[in-house]
Amino acid sequence: MTTNKDELNKLANITIATELFFELLEATYPDVRLFLNNIEKPPTVDEIIKEWPIITNSNAIDWHFQKLTREDITNLTVNMIEKSDRICNHLNKKHKIVGKGTTTIECLSNALCQYVKEDITTFWKKVENFNDTESAKAAPTTPLIASPIILEIGNGNGDFAVVMEQRSICKSHWAAGAFEIMTAYYFILNLEYPKDVFCFMEFI
Repeated sequence: MTTNKDELNKLANITIATELFFELLEATYPDVRLFLNNIEKPPTVDEIIKEWPIITNSNAIDWHFQKLTREDITNLTVNMIEKSDRICNHLNKKHKIVGKGTTTIECLSNALCQYVKEDITTFWKKVENFNDTESAKAAPTTPLIASPIILEIGNGNGDFAVVMEQRSICKSHWAAGAFEIMTAYYFILNLEYPKDVFCFMEFI
């Protein structure tokens, strides 16, 4: 007999969410939370991909974040972009800080990390080409779930991947989307902010 879980996981690769998609997310939400909230034995990324591959779908990530927080994750990057010029100009004028990057999100993140004396490369790394080898080099290694990081692929050509435990778990064609996914995973997977970027993540 086909279950809601089976039906939902079949939709893990869809890019356009349907009414059925959201109905299945709602129906499986308690089971997903029970699986992810295992304190004694937190699931690894491989186990998550095997049991609930839907958690690697950007539409599902947005939905789960909103279900948990009652906030739309896209509001985060919209606000960051809208306030970027004002914040960066202030940091440059008052503290001689210049944000660097190929996108507005990266420039603002870089400037804020400098301000709080943290290192953006803790969560934002760049690779020329994306493959399993590059992913493994850039990702933290740990038997449990590590902090999610953004890989910017190429030189500002609009390809990004969010990586954890040496695995690419979700891709995006824009920096804002990758930043949203990375941030949402902290909530969905019950992760703590790394100490190297704790102040930055709390600030945003």
